[in-house]
Amino acid sequence: MTMWAAVIGVALGSYVIRLVPLLLIESWRPSERVESLIARAGIAAVAALVGLMTRSASTVVPQPPLLCAVAVGAVGASRGWSLMRVVVVGGGVYACVRVIISLFA
Repeated sequence: MTMWAAVIGVALGSYVIRLVPLLLIESWRPSERVESLIARAGIAAVAALVGLMTRSASTVVPQPPLLCAVAVGAVGASRGWSLMRVVVVGGGVYACVRVIISLFA
């Protein structure tokens, strides 16, 4: 339930941030930096949810495959990868690390 509240909150916030300038000040246009921050708000929300799920999915110590996947995803996201690419590469890293651990365990 909390996850959906966060997703809906970010969606409404993004909508309001984009709508208010159009309604109040027609000639004012936000800077490129502000537009970039608004565009990345959804990805930031997904990253926050992944971080929370990483924390809650582990028992006492986070699992190595999960930590590796989140680390690779964070590096990819910081380099400007698309969300789909981050998810696919992170899933691949998770699977590979899981297989390697199962082979040596």
